[in-house]
Amino acid sequence: MKKIAGYFIILFFGMNGVLSSCVNDELDEKSIFDTDPVERNEFDTWLLYNYVYPYNIQVKYRFDTYEADRQYNVVPADYATSVRMAKIVKHLWIESYEEVAGLDFIRANAPRILHFIGSLQYNPQEGTVTLGVAEGGIKITLTFVNSLDATNLDMMNYYYFNTMHHEFAHILQQKNPPPTEFNEFSSRYYSPTTWFNRGDYPEVYTSMGFVSAYAGSEPNEDFVEVIARYLTMTQATWDAILAAGDGYADSAATMTGKEIILRKLELVREYMRVIWGVDLDRLREVVRRRSAELPYLDLEDITVN
Repeated sequence: MKKIAGYFIILFFGMNGVLSSCVNDELDEKSIFDTDPVERNEFDTWLLYNYVYPYNIQVKYRFDTYEADRQYNVVPADYATSVRMAKIVKHLWIESYEEVAGLDFIRANAPRILHFIGSLQYNPQEGTVTLGVAEGGIKITLTFVNSLDATNLDMMNYYYFNTMHHEFAHILQQKNPPPTEFNEFSSRYYSPTTWFNRGDYPEVYTSMGFVSAYAGSEPNEDFVEVIARYLTMTQATWDAILAAGDGYADSAATMTGKEIILRKLELVREYMRVIWGVDLDRLREVVRRRSAELPYLDLEDITVN
């Protein structure tokens, strides 16, 4: 105790000396903060008028070590590809929800930051990749941007828009949890550490009531995967998922995988309608229509009218 007391006495007189020595210092009129006007390029200006002003969303396409997850070695998003990605995301994701649920819904619930990474984020210990991340309802990170092929809708849905709908559903889920009944249908089959081993066997994970292998990792991922896959899969692909799951996972199962998936879909529909005022089937129709419009979009023009 004496040492501690002595330390504070020394610290007190030491600080008095520091303070007294600073009394006569002249203040520098220049601010310590950068007050220079922000220099925006043409894309920055387009983003301002097409993301920030209408939706309060900031698109970060320049590499920022504070935004990137440092456990991954990644590359920055390419400028020209970021332009195309921003235009496609606005048309196919943001405006789809806006058309169905309204502008206020997007303003209230969309992430404040949309972050682009050029490459995939590899998880070598699992042999998997991270396509996107939602962080606290504030930010969605979208990876693999530099490989965008705007002519390949299947590729875009798999790598980008399934991810966007998935991560946005996480934001909604974090704000208003879905019914716990959803967790019970496949409760015996969730596997947080080995879900990826089922990836090559759709007849296995669908018979358990999962629309994807990743859905079998845990209930929260299962819930948002139903939303994302239902919105982005073609009807033929969705029907194939149901057909693959038209069987029992094991001798203890009382429902086929198809029956479980359809029951989960009904709970998702009800959740989106009651909690968020979103008609999931209408949203699906809008997404499909807007997907068909993509070939006619000018993805290079970023003129601000």
